[in-house]
Amino acid sequence: MSGDQELLQNLPKLVLKVIQTDDHDDGEDDESCTPTSAQHNIPVLLTCPPAPKKPRTSPGSCKRKRQSVHFFEAMNREEVEVFFRSCKKD
Repeated sequence: MSGDQELLQNLPKLVLKVIQTDDHDDGEDDESCTPTSAQHNIPVLLTCPPAPKKPRTSPGSCKRKRQSVHFFEAMNREEVEVFFRSCKKD
């Protein structure tokens, strides 16, 4: 630390000039300020928006669609009736 103090002692002293400013009492502030007029305010919401909902999946997007089976219409109706009658007798 003694080395730091020696460096500070060897520095020349600064001479600062005082700058005078003119005081304007015109009522004008040169500082920045936030706009407070009604057009700059954020509008007030009367009701909250509804919560987001998941989109419904379309029923046609299933990989395995159930297709109606027309087994009895594809075969001869008389053959089917004969088959069931023969099964009932046994």
